[in-house]
Amino acid sequence: LVEEWQHRATHIATLLTKAIIATAYGQPQDYAYFRGCSTGGRQGLTEALFYPDDYDGVIAGAPAAQMVTPHNVFAFASSKRPDGSNIFSVGALNLLADGVMDACDLDDGLRDNVIGNPRGCEFEVASLQCDGSAPNRCLTPEQVDAAQNVYQGARRHDGSAFYPMGYAKGTERDWIAGFLGVDGRPPRRTGSAQFTVERKIGPDATLADFDYAKHGVSGGPVGGVFDFGEDGKRLADYVEGGGKILLYHGWSDSDATPASSLYFFQAQTKAFGERPAHEFLRLFMFPGMKHCRGGNGVNTADYLSAMERWVERGEAPEHLDAYGTTQPAFNYIAHPLDADTVVTGRRLFPYPSTSIYDGSGDPNSPENWVEE
Repeated sequence: LVEEWQHRATHIATLLTKAIIATAYGQPQDYAYFRGCSTGGRQGLTEALFYPDDYDGVIAGAPAAQMVTPHNVFAFASSKRPDGSNIFSVGALNLLADGVMDACDLDDGLRDNVIGNPRGCEFEVASLQCDGSAPNRCLTPEQVDAAQNVYQGARRHDGSAFYPMGYAKGTERDWIAGFLGVDGRPPRRTGSAQFTVERKIGPDATLADFDYAKHGVSGGPVGGVFDFGEDGKRLADYVEGGGKILLYHGWSDSDATPASSLYFFQAQTKAFGERPAHEFLRLFMFPGMKHCRGGNGVNTADYLSAMERWVERGEAPEHLDAYGTTQPAFNYIAHPLDADTVVTGRRLFPYPSTSIYDGSGDPNSPENWVEE
C-alpha cells in the first residue's frame, strides 16, 4: 500500500483515464497534462521521475515531499525549551513580523505588506534583541536564536544545511498558530511532531529526543521517496521525450516550506546544468502566497495555458502574470478570471529572477512589474 501511495496509484489512474478517453472518443488524447498542488505536486513530480511516458507536461505546486514534515518538526522544536515550554510569545512573534516587514517590504519597490524575495531580505533578527526586561518590545537572546533556527532550517552537526532554507521571512504571524496555538486549539505542528518522533525513534520519545543530524530529514515513506538516480538524472527519459515541468510555490508557505521546490530545482540544475535544465524546468515563486492558495499577495495564474504553449508551440514561459482575487481560496481557480474579482497582480519571472515594481502605472497590473 505504501508503494501504491508513493507513486503507482497515480500512474495506474493515468493509464485508466487514457483508456477511457480512447474508448469514448475512438482515439487517444493528443497531449496529457498533470496538475496538482501539495500532495498533488509531489504526485506530478513522481510521475515525471518514475513514469516518463505518462505526461507531456507536469504542473506541480508546493510539493509535499522530502523534508516537509521533518522541517516543520524542526521549526516546532526550535520554538520549545527542553521542558516543552514556549520560547516565543504572541507579542514576540508580532514584533518579529513587524520588524521583518518594515525592513524588507520595499525591497520590491512597493510597500504592500508582501516581501517579494524573502531570501534577499537582509533583516537581522539580532537587531531586535535586548536583555528581556521589556517583554514584547524586544526579543530575548533565546528568542533571537530560535527565530534564526526556524529561518535556516535543520542543520547537520558540522553546521551545514540539509536543504536550502527553513521558513521564509514574512511568515512569522503564521508561527503563532503553528507553534503556540490559537483560540484554545493546540499548535498546528503538534500532530506532525508526534508522528515524526514516534516513527523515527519510538512511542515513548519526546520532541527533545529528536536529533536531525542523527535521525535525518528525509520525511515519511511517501514524501521521502524521491529518487533522482545515481547521477541525479532520473528525469533524462522524461526530458528526452520532450516533457516539461512548471513548478510553483508560495514564499509564505509554512505548511510545506519552499525548500521542497528549491531543492528539486537545484538538484536538477546541478545534474543537467543550468541552461539545459532551464529548457525543461521553470520554477515560479509567488510572493505572499501560502500553501497552494491564499495569503497577502498573488496566488493564482493560468498555468495550463502556459504549459500548452510550452509543449505544443515550443514557447517556454518567460513570465507568469499572477493575481490575487476575491474568489474562494481553492487550489484551482478557473481562468480566465472574472475581472471584478481581481484585487492585485504581479508579473513573475522564472527563479532565481525576481520581479520589481517599475514605479509607474497601476502596481496591481502585472505589466508594471519588471525582472530584476
